Amino acid sequence: MNLLRTFAILAILIVAVGAITAVEVHFIKLPTVDISTRFLLIGLLTVNIIALLTLMFFVGKNVFRLYAESRQGLLGHKFQIKLASIFVIMLLLPSTLLFLVSSGLATSYINRIFSAQMKEPFVRSIELARQFYDMERNRALRAAEDAARGNTQGAYGMTVRRISSPGKEPGDVAREAFRGKSGTEVISRPDGDLIRAAVPDRTGQG
Repeated sequence: MNLLRTFAILAILIVAVGAITAVEVHFIKLPTVDISTRFLLIGLLTVNIIALLTLMFFVGKNVFRLYAESRQGLLGHKFQIKLASIFVIMLLLPSTLLFLVSSGLATSYINRIFSAQMKEPFVRSIELARQFYDMERNRALRAAEDAARGNTQGAYGMTVRRISSPGKEPGDVAREAFRGKSGTEVISRPDGDLIRAAVPDRTGQG
C-alpha cells in the first residue's frame, strides 16, 4: 500500500499546486496589478508549472512501476492499478478545470460562441419569426373584423365561425370578445400553431 500512499500524496500536491497556479493566473490577468507584482506572479507561475510537471513525472513513474508489477504477476497488482487509475483521474480533472477557468480559455471560448456575430443569426431568426406571427395575427384579426361585417372575402384559407357563448370555445380571446374587446392568440398544437382572432359581433346575429 506504500505505492497507493504515494499516489495519494502526489494527488494532494498536484491539486494544491494547480489551485495556486489558478489563483496566480487570475491575479496576473487583473488590470489593477502593477508591473512588478505581475513579473513576480509570472515567476511564481513558472515555478508552479515546473513543480506540476515534476509531480506529473512522479505520477507517470509510479504508473510505470505498477505496469511492471502487473507484467510480473505480483499479488494484488490489479487492485492497485484500479486505485491508481482512480487517483490519476481525480487529480487530473480538478487541475485541468482550474487551469481552464483561471486562464480564461473556457470563458473566452464561451464568449466567442455567444459573441455578437454568432448571436446575430439567432436574433434575426427570432425577429423574423416574430414578424411572421405578427403579420398572421393582424391578417386573422382583419379577416375576423370583415367577417363580423358580413364580408368573408378576406378570409381565404381561414375558418370563420360565429359563437354564441364563450364557454364553448377554449382560450381567453373568445371571452374577451364577449366583453367587447378584439384580440388574437396563438395556440400551440402537436401538428403546429393555430392563430385565432375574435371580435365582438355588433350586428346582433350571434
